[in-house]
Amino acid sequence: MRVVKSLKMTDEDQRILRVLLENGGDLDEVLTPWLKRRIEIVVLAAQGWRNQDIAAKVGVEPSVVARWRNVFQQRYEIAPFPGGWSYARVNAVRPYFADLPRSGRPKT
Repeated sequence: MRVVKSLKMTDEDQRILRVLLENGGDLDEVLTPWLKRRIEIVVLAAQGWRNQDIAAKVGVEPSVVARWRNVFQQRYEIAPFPGGWSYARVNAVRPYFADLPRSGRPKT
């Protein structure tokens, strides 16, 4: 069995994401179900959970967990959360969890 390393992020940034999950959002915006699920995947991965265990807890396939673990890690390495955040706004963390553009017909 392949062992996946924990996500590398600061304890403070993990705390910020946990607070967003616990509060269900912030004053300006509520967490959407897909965003909440992705944040939960990242928080559990940063705590060292295995993909299979995260998938069972969150209710998705292990491949989804692996994908969001990798997507978030790449984005976080390029641009970590700005220093000095005592809390995060939903809109501030949204780019770390956004879908990539898809091919095909544009939205109308």
